[in-house]
Amino acid sequence: MKKYSSFLRSLYFMMAALLITGCVHDDIYDDPNLAGYECKDLTANMTIAQVKALKQSGVAYVFPDASASEMIMEGYVSSTDETGNIYKTIYIQDNPQNPTHGFTISVDAVSTYTKFPQGSKIYIKLNGLALGTYGGLIQLGVKDAAASGADAVSRIPESTVPAHIFRSCTERAKIVPKILTLAQMSAANDNLLGALIQVNNAEFDRTVLCSVFAPDGTSVDRRINDGTTTSARVVRNSGFASFANQTLPSGNGTFVGIMSKFNSTYQMYINKVSDLDMNNFPRLDGIAADPCTLDLTGSFAEDSSGSEANVYRSINYY
Repeated sequence: MKKYSSFLRSLYFMMAALLITGCVHDDIYDDPNLAGYECKDLTANMTIAQVKALKQSGVAYVFPDASASEMIMEGYVSSTDETGNIYKTIYIQDNPQNPTHGFTISVDAVSTYTKFPQGSKIYIKLNGLALGTYGGLIQLGVKDAAASGADAVSRIPESTVPAHIFRSCTERAKIVPKILTLAQMSAANDNLLGALIQVNNAEFDRTVLCSVFAPDGTSVDRRINDGTTTSARVVRNSGFASFANQTLPSGNGTFVGIMSKFNSTYQMYINKVSDLDMNNFPRLDGIAADPCTLDLTGSFAEDSSGSEANVYRSINYY
């Protein structure tokens, strides 16, 4: 019996070690080395708001070709695809703090953070590009044969990105998230779609606690609450993100992510897990302690004969 007890104890601590290791939020990255990447400072003659205003309902807007007067928009990169959660998209906003407009640029390229890291001021030459929508969200792309539908655009080809998007040589800012409640994620603030926002008193819904951000290779929505609305607000997570197999934070606190929308569903995208600080208890829904951790005290108790009297795991699912 002692040999059996020893085996169970070893197995228990092995499982505990694996669980703790799997929950480590290791998404701290070095700043990209931008040496050798082309940069250029241009003079913008259009704001993000002016560009979005060109889009009419139901049909894509195609900017004049390069033979016409040059049209240039500027913005600050609010996103990063370094963790792989954001895919072939660059989100920008009109100011590094207190933005009034956000915007979505669709590119057929990955690892864009190496050329346009978060906080970069960028200039976009609009001539030859097009405005369309995907899931009701205005985005910048190109109008080509692959863009099926009057309102659709394709991603800007990777080979032409250097001809259209330029990183400033002189300016890079710290993006300060704009504080919103989940109730304020509404039509009244649709101008901020694409901007970096912060939600306080945020907590993942009790129905998804103790699950991972996303299953391998599958994108999922995880509902999030802050007590200000009963309407569904979700966090959209990619199964290809570097943090996909990590356990969702189970407490209450600060969530920072990109504000977006798909049709009528408001959603947010995580840039990196270190942007989240959601470890406080009790939660708004009354959960007083982390339901997803192992109780390492008293998990094994021996009776007077030396046998194991209790073996249990204190993970509770809601």
